[in-house]
Amino acid sequence: MKVEGITPSSGTRIIIPPQEIRQEIETTAKYVARHGRDFENKIIVKEKNNPIFSFINKDDPYRAYYDQKVNDVFFLY
Repeated sequence: MKVEGITPSSGTRIIIPPQEIRQEIETTAKYVARHGRDFENKIIVKEKNNPIFSFINKDDPYRAYYDQKVNDVFFLY
């Protein structure tokens, strides 16, 4: 796995996911940034058994990448 670095705000290492997962994360992050964490909670409930959305779980190795993307998009609006 490739490590991008350390996020300044949390000190958490960000692991870059494979391209196919990265695309799903970035699309989901855009929706969550626009529609809020309530929207994220709906995804968690609806997709809890879908491995494509495992990055939403707090203990997933790609969670920090997802959180960073949500923040990046949020601050654009």
